[in-house]
Amino acid sequence: RDPRIGIPADKKIDARTPEEFRAWIAPQLASGPVEFSLVGDFDVEATIGELTRTLGALSAREPRGAKAFSTTLNFLRGRRATRYYFSGTAERPSRWEFFWRIRDPHTARERLAVQMLAAIFGDRVRDEVRERKGSAYRVESYVAWNDVYPGFSFLRCSVDHQPADREKHTRAVRKLALAIAAKGVTADELARAKAQTLASIRRNQTDNTHWLREVLADSQQRPFRLDAFRTAESDIEAITVADVNALAARYFGPDRVFHYAIMPSALMPKKK
Repeated sequence: RDPRIGIPADKKIDARTPEEFRAWIAPQLASGPVEFSLVGDFDVEATIGELTRTLGALSAREPRGAKAFSTTLNFLRGRRATRYYFSGTAERPSRWEFFWRIRDPHTARERLAVQMLAAIFGDRVRDEVRERKGSAYRVESYVAWNDVYPGFSFLRCSVDHQPADREKHTRAVRKLALAIAAKGVTADELARAKAQTLASIRRNQTDNTHWLREVLADSQQRPFRLDAFRTAESDIEAITVADVNALAARYFGPDRVFHYAIMPSALMPKKK
């Protein structure tokens, strides 16, 4: 396991001391860079005055330096499925997780096109394993962009189901991925995905939390977020079926998926 991601073991957490934390955080508080974002209904001039009196009175800050850790992270390859177990009876639902690596970098429009692909793929999986087969509880499909570890973004699809259906659903999801890679998406599917995404964007424009977390957060370090938000609606309108089909062919190849299962412990193979 890579110690940079995931949750460390309890004994490793317990081994850390207040002195270690103080040695790490004190230099950041004393001279580290500060970024301040504010959203909502407020008096701009009064706010500038308050910031000048408070944050502006701090000593000069050091520029943001290079990351103190390696940003190289290897994406798992291969068709072998890993299984993880949680405490539960055999009747508890299981989950299959599927991951397709998304290579960086992408323009803002390309990122939106990948999101269109994820939405369309999720609809196909949902229609197949839940609506037609009637045996899945939940289907989710989305893109997770990673701005810390270049090249480690991925398209993820997860399916909750009864343990007895796991092999059937695994085959169904893989088959649907290969089909969309070979034949692409339809104009109607893309139109629906565009409408859903545009509705979400317009809804988010009324949400201060979205503005703060998704648009303004780290905007000095990642100014492309601001530019992407400004052009999002026109970028979505400009995406074509050919754009999405090219991405589907690139990412949904037969040997590109990594998947694992999360299953109740009652199904764990007995040790001989």
